[in-house]
Amino acid sequence: GTRIHGDPRVLATAGCALVGAGVLALAFLPSASVAWTVLPQILAGLGMGLALTSLVGPLLPERTPAQTASLLAIRHGGITLALLVLAPIAAAQIDDSVAETRERGAALVLDAELGPLDKIELANAVTADLDPVDPRETLRRSLDDAAASVGDDPESAAAYDQLAERADETLIEGINAAF
Repeated sequence: GTRIHGDPRVLATAGCALVGAGVLALAFLPSASVAWTVLPQILAGLGMGLALTSLVGPLLPERTPAQTASLLAIRHGGITLALLVLAPIAAAQIDDSVAETRERGAALVLDAELGPLDKIELANAVTADLDPVDPRETLRRSLDDAAASVGDDPESAAAYDQLAERADETLIEGINAAF
């Protein structure tokens, strides 16, 4: 995008439109495959190249230290404003997803082919607070700690293994839904 020449206003406008289109396309991917992200990222990157070279050079000149400081302050103010608007929205989305994932985990335990006392023990493990840095490991450890309550019965052990696998899948789905 930086190598394309033309009217700076047209390049900046086209660049901003391409960045917006690329980011918007990332919000509506049909699946969680890396292959689907390539084209939107290329569009956004091309747009950044078009827009930034126009905005940094001819459209917003920085000839004096005062101009440079003013433009830098405006840029940082814009970033701060965007974060102030987007952070609460993202936090609320994640909180909703966590609550929904806990409910799904409890439903998995209720649907498992285990005895009632085993379900009570495992429900605490599946709905427990997860470490935000490594939630899958926290879930695995929590389930492993509760596994002793299931006993040595082969049917119960198989039901527990299936529950653990489904709980991990549900956690992954919940995290994906949050983002």
